[in-house]
Amino acid sequence: MYSAIASSEPYQFLIGPQRRKFTIHSAVVARISPYLDKLVNGGFKGSEKQVQWEHVDEETFVCFWQYAYTGDYDIPREPKTPEATIEGQGQGGNEMKSPESTNEPRKFVEVAAFEQITNEPVEPYKKKHTKRKMLKKMLAENARREAAAEEPKPEPSYEPPSKRKQLWEVFTSLRFTNSHQVEPKPERESQGDDFDASHLLCHARVFAFAECYGISDLMELSCNRIHRILSNLDQCTETLADIIALVRYCYETPALLDLKELVVLYSACNIEALWVEERFQHIIKTHGHLSQAVIASILGRLT
Repeated sequence: MYSAIASSEPYQFLIGPQRRKFTIHSAVVARISPYLDKLVNGGFKGSEKQVQWEHVDEETFVCFWQYAYTGDYDIPREPKTPEATIEGQGQGGNEMKSPESTNEPRKFVEVAAFEQITNEPVEPYKKKHTKRKMLKKMLAENARREAAAEEPKPEPSYEPPSKRKQLWEVFTSLRFTNSHQVEPKPERESQGDDFDASHLLCHARVFAFAECYGISDLMELSCNRIHRILSNLDQCTETLADIIALVRYCYETPALLDLKELVVLYSACNIEALWVEERFQHIIKTHGHLSQAVIASILGRLT
């Protein structure tokens, strides 16, 4: 298989308005989807060894390029600003000495001087009956603990989860599959993931690209990553802006039915946080289908 791929002719993709040139082996492109197979193997009239995709941005295509060769893709992360170090720390600078290093045996010097003057040994002061009082206190504390342990603890009253929590559990248990349906998954796949809200739009564009060219496995991969990010985000002002941008993209882009269902359910679960944003209210007013779908999902929290 590798020899067939390596010996296949490269296929050129001219991407974006600048028509930046990218190449992928024809055999790699052909195995991804039936549509792309026809594209590279002359199934379309006038087919050459190149195609121009002005509607595809470079970041999305690079993700597709990675997926074509590896079956996976990642989004480049911006380098983090190194934390400033405090002057003198870890570089031989002046350090504060611990109390142990500055204390001197002054007390013992004073005691020795007193004994030398008076010719009488100094004995430590002992409070009378101290041990007896401590023993009584310990016995009383033990008796109190034993009495508390013998008392039966009231059983916690069962409170059924709220409608909002039930709807959120439905959302977090979803998983996108190749059959283009959303169904429960057995476990959450959150270990080791980096949940960055700024990546939502990139994953959504990858999903739109994959749907356009019939790449079902890439659709599944990108949709599941969007779902995992949404399931683990802390709702703050910065992340809400990225979430609202995702909702807008889904409803301003044709098709994307699976993503639309995902953002509708998420919006219904978190309507209190989203509704305070004027941008979200504007999207709701602009897209009637979105408002109807969100209201229908919210009704599930009320019944």
